[in-house]
Amino acid sequence: MRLPPPACRSRPARRSGGSAHQSAAAVGRAKNSSRLAATTSGKTHPAARTFQVLRILVNRELANLDHLLRVLPAVLKPGGRAAIISFHSGEDRRVKHAFKTGLQQGLYEAIADDPMRPRFDEQRANPRSRSAKLRWARRA
Repeated sequence: MRLPPPACRSRPARRSGGSAHQSAAAVGRAKNSSRLAATTSGKTHPAARTFQVLRILVNRELANLDHLLRVLPAVLKPGGRAAIISFHSGEDRRVKHAFKTGLQQGLYEAIADDPMRPRFDEQRANPRSRSAKLRWARRA
């Protein structure tokens, strides 16, 4: 993700929450409030995406997921099942493609047709689950 010029030129944040406000200002959605809050539309704070990208890069999440998906058929016994929960489209796309390719190559005997999503009551009890998708595969 490329940061727009205003975010690149601004000074580093000196207090908690400052970088979140700089990120929000960079996308033109800054709030007057000093707390990190959701936008009025009910969606997540604009800075959440910036911090998500940083977390993904620092933790090498996509590279680790790709490695897992490559070795998964070798570590599963025949008939063994694997379930993977993804929290954003980049992860879900990789899991879906790997499972479909494995099914076509005969590595898996069955895969989930559609991902399982959390029910409304679970999303209300656990807001972080709103973007979760569970996909499964059974080893041939």
